[in-house]
Amino acid sequence: MKTILTTAALSAATLAGLPAAAQFYSLGSEPASVRWSQVETPTYRIIYPAGLDSLARIYALNLEQAAQVVGGTSGFRPNESFRKRMPVVLHANAAYSNGLVGWTPRRMELMTMPDPFDPEPTPWEIQLAVHESRHVSQMQYSSARPFRGWRIVTGELVSGALAAVYCGPAFLEGDAVVAETALTHGGRGRTADFLEYYRVSFADGDFRSYWQWRYGSQRHHTPDYYRLGYITAAGVRTLYDTPDFTARYFSRIREHGGVAINNFSKTIRDVSGKKLREAFTEISDSLAAFWAEDERRRAPFMESRRLTEPDRRYTELNGLVSDGVRIFAIRSGMTIPEQLVGISGDGKLEILGNMGASSTGPEYSAVTGMLYWSEYRPDPRWEMRSSSDIRSLDASGRRHTLTHGRRYFHPAAAESEAVLAVSEYPVEGGSATVVLDALDGRRIRVYWAPDGMQVLESFWSGDELYTTALTEGGYGIYRVRDFSCVLGPRHVKIKQPWAHEGRILFTSDLGGVNELYSLDLADGSLTQLSSTRFGAADFILNSTEDTLYYTSLLPEGRIICSTPTDSLMPRPADFSRLPEYPFAEELADGEPVKLYELESSGSHMLSDGGSSVSDPRRYSKLANLFRFHSWIPLYVDYDAVSSLSMSSVYSAAFLGATAFFQNDLGDFWGSVAYKAGYESLSGWRHSGHLNLRWSGWYPVIEAHVDFNDRAALSWREFTDDEGNAGLGYSASALPLLNAGINVYVPLGFSRGGWNSGIIPEISVAATNDHYFTSDGSVRYMSRAVARVRGYIMESTPESRIYPRWGIGAEAGINGRPELLRLFCPNFYSYLYGYLPGVWQTHGIRLTAMYERRFDTGPCCEAYMVSAPRGFDTGVSTLLSAFPDKMKLSADYAMPVLPVDWDGLGPVAYVKNFELTLHGDLSLAGNWIPAADDSNRIPTSSLYSVGADFSVRLGNLIWLPYDTRIGISYNYKSGSLFDTLQSLGYEHSRHSVELVFSVDL
Repeated sequence: MKTILTTAALSAATLAGLPAAAQFYSLGSEPASVRWSQVETPTYRIIYPAGLDSLARIYALNLEQAAQVVGGTSGFRPNESFRKRMPVVLHANAAYSNGLVGWTPRRMELMTMPDPFDPEPTPWEIQLAVHESRHVSQMQYSSARPFRGWRIVTGELVSGALAAVYCGPAFLEGDAVVAETALTHGGRGRTADFLEYYRVSFADGDFRSYWQWRYGSQRHHTPDYYRLGYITAAGVRTLYDTPDFTARYFSRIREHGGVAINNFSKTIRDVSGKKLREAFTEISDSLAAFWAEDERRRAPFMESRRLTEPDRRYTELNGLVSDGVRIFAIRSGMTIPEQLVGISGDGKLEILGNMGASSTGPEYSAVTGMLYWSEYRPDPRWEMRSSSDIRSLDASGRRHTLTHGRRYFHPAAAESEAVLAVSEYPVEGGSATVVLDALDGRRIRVYWAPDGMQVLESFWSGDELYTTALTEGGYGIYRVRDFSCVLGPRHVKIKQPWAHEGRILFTSDLGGVNELYSLDLADGSLTQLSSTRFGAADFILNSTEDTLYYTSLLPEGRIICSTPTDSLMPRPADFSRLPEYPFAEELADGEPVKLYELESSGSHMLSDGGSSVSDPRRYSKLANLFRFHSWIPLYVDYDAVSSLSMSSVYSAAFLGATAFFQNDLGDFWGSVAYKAGYESLSGWRHSGHLNLRWSGWYPVIEAHVDFNDRAALSWREFTDDEGNAGLGYSASALPLLNAGINVYVPLGFSRGGWNSGIIPEISVAATNDHYFTSDGSVRYMSRAVARVRGYIMESTPESRIYPRWGIGAEAGINGRPELLRLFCPNFYSYLYGYLPGVWQTHGIRLTAMYERRFDTGPCCEAYMVSAPRGFDTGVSTLLSAFPDKMKLSADYAMPVLPVDWDGLGPVAYVKNFELTLHGDLSLAGNWIPAADDSNRIPTSSLYSVGADFSVRLGNLIWLPYDTRIGISYNYKSGSLFDTLQSLGYEHSRHSVELVFSVDL
């Protein structure tokens, strides 16, 4: 009986999760000029850009080393359920740090540039290897009993479906952070920043439920699910003495024959004897008690005065720097994108412009009088190639780009020269401190860091240059000229350093929260200068050096506070003692073997001379182009373009079979399918389908071929008994053959907090549907389209539905080249824009569409939807008879009723409701004067006004995505409405439709 239940449940789950699981998700494309190599270890096949052999070897050794330990409490060693090595693709050209483990197809992708912003006290290659290897370990259950046989039926598709049904991102990511914390000296659970907001919230009495923390709120700030997942997994392992919680989670699925509904909550119940809500409350209480005791131990705290106040919605101010008159900071929040702001002495704020989300700085140079920062810059075409440029803002408010194409971070201005020190991370690995001319960006000096060291934030003390840096021993401070150690290294964070009167001041979580410390360069003594309840950061002195400014976190946001320097509470600090964090040591004690124990035991992968790593050899893109990873004994038809753009998904299943393929590099994917369908007149019909997408060249190429979906149609002109000409068709004896190719170049030019791009595109759709002309010749019903799209807009903050500002446009021409005499081509244009509404969460969207028919033939085809919302779909076809058509639309969207209701958990979580007021006006006629206006068609109109009201869910059943369910009402009218009613198209002036969408 269990086998039957498993089969039925997994079939339903696979089909229901198909839109998400079957997407050929790709991080993007590497430049076409990149050539590739590969090495192998016992577990992995490492694919990397040719010439980066040393970098690949480091990652290969660290991945294989992590594979020895990450399965100790998960029940599976990485890749143990597979005979073939798991592909790992190294992306060295990207100027950001991340990783991905995917299962359709099975692979790991790693961005190798070390984290420049706020890394943990563990080198990036170790941190990444442990975290992503734990993900590989987690998903081995999907190919073990009782699901092993499903790999024969569905390939790797079953893994994607099971990840959606059982695990969910909070469980997977939280467990991976637990692995970091337990297996290394410096995982995220061993830092003050990671759980900082929970600490502040619990102290304020904000004890939300598990589901409220998981799916967030439109009104209240909610940290990402990594933190919640860690708190829950670490709390269960620690409080209920269950270090093998993850292994038990997967074991319970196996014990229940693969059908373990609500397995997460029930596994917690099994090990704790409590429901999820009760267990999470107990975990939260234990954290609150730990932090309350820590506060008592660290008290008393220095006095603090607020310079700024929280906004209506959660907002943060970070990165303080002063020019002696104003404080500059980066502001971001739930309703506003990242902005550069200036704050006066009375707390008044001035917006100086938007900022990119991935920036370091700002830094002020008294010599040049300019602000400097680093800013992420994507390549216009290649998603996996990017840079980090140094930019500046002068006194007049003009922005300049000082460097191009390098990977520079953390600019530090010298005290008496127009030079900057920056940290550089080359593609081939390693790091360097580089001195630049602050006026033209010219490289003056380069200091290469020793192997195994990542330089981070440079700073000047007179003419001497220092930097913080990260090694296997943790954070330290080093003198740049010879990289001699001044402080450390230790497994605590050291950030935001600056020099003052023979001392180095820096922020560190040495005491369990972030505080300001001072290192005396003369005698080496270390002093803790600040003492705050929850920690503070971004410390700066005012021009008279009698006031210390800093940022402090509240439940409502991160604000700027100040303390007189004579009110500081200096105390000696011991850099040899590491702070205590909740759960961390208990987690480590529960692991059979820690990563750092391999070194002492002689099992460290780096100690074997690298013999576990094969010699490099060439990787052929052509030979590995078709990698069939998933299949299903059904024909699945879906709109590939929509699903890949994550705007909408359509899928339907029929008798047949479908196989999916994607290459290791993620720039070629598609599907091949067979469909069987029964037709009442012709019986069974068998058809074949091929879809593919190639993004490895500068233009992206999408193509499809569909054979025998139906019979090809033969079209002919005819004249009826009354002498009226018409066009009719009949089925031919030929099977239908449709083929199409779409070529476009997606160019992105995002900069300074504005997303922008332009996309030229050409599409050709060929078919053997044909038309017999009067002279007996054959013309095919093929279509060609040429268009260009462009846009520029702000990013959309989490509490808004639309961006505050933005504009986009599209224009194109389409027609049937062989039948211009019969089918008239048309030109269309589309303009849209966004404006802020009355309230900070409200937004306005305005659109205008225009279509012009070129009168070269009697038959008209509409290319755009010209009918207002609420009208029958056939109305757009009727409107195509008009030479000119325009549609104007206005939407006013507002979130309402932020209920944050978890009463249906885990089935659904209600975040809030959304109300959108909208109106459409369609105009049709003959607007362009001609020599003979005797047949001019007067302008006619249709319009609709109404509203959409929907509930916004944080999840729906096992799909952890925002889902909207509601209704759309429209009142319809216009000068053409009575005519439409007489033709049978519209039966009522009122329409009500269902609203349903999923944000994938």
